[in-house]
Formats: sequence, C-alpha cells, structure tokens
Amino acid sequence: MSTKTKTPTEAVEKAMEAGKERLEQAVKAGTETATKNFEKAVEMSKKQMDEAMKAFDEFSTFQKGNVEAVVASGQAAAKAVEELSKVAADYSKKALADAQATAKSLTAAKNAKEFMEIQNASLKSHYDAFVAETSKATELGFKVMSDIFEPLSTRMAIALEKVTKTAAK
Repeated sequence: MSTKTKTPTEAVEKAMEAGKERLEQAVKAGTETATKNFEKAVEMSKKQMDEAMKAFDEFSTFQKGNVEAVVASGQAAAKAVEELSKVAADYSKKALADAQATAKSLTAAKNAKEFMEIQNASLKSHYDAFVAETSKATELGFKVMSDIFEPLSTRMAIALEKVTKTAAK
C-alpha cells in the first residue's frame, strides 16, 4: 500500500503558495480599485475645472458687456451735452438777434404809444419763444436721458435674468 503522506515542509510550502496567490490577488484587486477610483477622481476634477472655466468665461463675457454698456452710456451723455449746448447756443444767438431787432424798433418808434406797442409785442414774442424753447429742451432732455440709461437698463435686465435663472436651479 502506498499512501502518500505530506511532509510538514510540503504542507508549509503549499500553504505559502496559496497565501502568495491570495496576496497577489488582493494586491491586484486593490490596485485595480485604486486605479478606478483615481481615474474617477481625475474625471470629476476635470469636469469641475471645465465647469469653473465655463462660469469664468460667462462672467468675463458678462463683465465685458457691462463695460460696453457704460461706454455706450458715456458716449450718449457726451452727445447729449453736445446737443444741449448747441440748442442753448442757438437759442442765445436767436434771443440776442431778437433783442437787437427790438432795440432798433424801439429807437425808431415815433411816439410813446408806438414804443409801448413795440415793447409789448416784443415781450410777448420773447415769452412765447422762451416757452417753446423750454418745451423743446425738456423733450430733448427726456430723449437724452433715455439714450443715456438705455444701455445700462438693458444690462440690468440681463443681470436680473441671469440671477433669476440661477435661483431657479
């Protein structure tokens, strides 16, 4: 009868071999898990970085729009000052010319009654011209203010829309 019995050394070697295989499997499984987790972390970091860059680009674009709106508003204000100055200068020239014409007419008056008639007509004409010019300047003022604030109010509407969308998320 031939029975094969294992010597203690063979048993230890077999146990060592089995332990080595289990260790290698554990190391391999741990390495694979660590690699997958690292890849997920890199992917998530990349995604977050892309989102941050997108947000920064949107912010930069928005700020550029704000600067452009301020510049447009400033240009409108400069144009408005120019228009209002021209209107004032034109009115001053006309008023001076009218005053000179009135002075000539007054000096040419033949009597006190004619003098008073010319003076009354002149005062009425100057008053009517002043009222018309004031009305014209008021309309121009409203238009100018609208032109100045239009780019800024547009930017405010865009900002409000962005805040509303962000709050809705």
